[in-house]
Amino acid sequence: MDDWVVLAKARRHLGKTVKQTNQMLCRLKLEKHPDKTFIGLIKSGFDFLGYHFTPEGAERVGQCVNRWLGWLMEGLPAVRFNIGFWHC
Repeated sequence: MDDWVVLAKARRHLGKTVKQTNQMLCRLKLEKHPDKTFIGLIKSGFDFLGYHFTPEGAERVGQCVNRWLGWLMEGLPAVRFNIGFWHC
């Protein structure tokens, strides 16, 4: 996997995540593509995996993920996988 997105509620949370990400990429001898890296406010929208996200669209994706996780957990015993489940 080489495409990922991080959404943060506050700039201070994002700054910490960017720092940790940069450190990990350095240890792995990887670097971000300068033309494909976006760090900024989502209110102007952003592109990810061929889709353009807006604040409303990103919220809908989160709802879809939570529905999918709910479906997954209904069909698979959580104890067997020893995984947690979260709700937004």
